[in-house]
Amino acid sequence: MNGYDLLWLEILVNDDIPWEDYLNIPEINNAYQKACIWYTNYKTMLHTVVKRKPLMNLNIMGKVDDREYRKFVEVLNFVKS
Repeated sequence: MNGYDLLWLEILVNDDIPWEDYLNIPEINNAYQKACIWYTNYKTMLHTVVKRKPLMNLNIMGKVDDREYRKFVEVLNFVKS
């Protein structure tokens, strides 16, 4: 696992960085697209913990990888505390 494997989680909880400005970088673009899918599927849960502006590409439909759900919940718990 490297940092890019967790970047989608950082994008989900941190809107202080203008991620859209870096979408020309393939790794960031891939992580952003993945974050959009998770945002679409778990927007309500996410907004109970962090107040963030909506992600740019909310029209992306996709299925989340359920194996990564624990990472998602752990990050929300970390950010909440």
